[in-house]
Amino acid sequence: MQTLRCGPRAGVGIRSRSVGGSGSTVDEFSLAVGVQRHATATQERNAHLLERDELQARRSNLLQTHYAGAVTIDLLKSEQDRIDRRLAFLEAQIEAGEVEFEHTRAHIEDCLALAVIAMPST
Repeated sequence: MQTLRCGPRAGVGIRSRSVGGSGSTVDEFSLAVGVQRHATATQERNAHLLERDELQARRSNLLQTHYAGAVTIDLLKSEQDRIDRRLAFLEAQIEAGEVEFEHTRAHIEDCLALAVIAMPST
């Protein structure tokens, strides 16, 4: 009996099934969890991108309001600092999501390559 294990590190569920009549088993990858994780990450990324765009527009509008004399320099500085902190956080989240997705994709590809190698030749 042959069994291939490539762990769930990247959210890849694994289940065994019989292959041919040989009685050996090769783990079959259930990518549903990985696909769900990717969909969730995509939604989060889109929400972060939308918020980033809104904050950048807010920063521009705030500056225009200051130029018009409606906002003091102290209030402008305080709001710009708050916006800058949030933008830095969002950029870090976007980058982290991209890195995590690439690691997940690479792990799945490695697992699939191992499964192909472990398949008995016919």
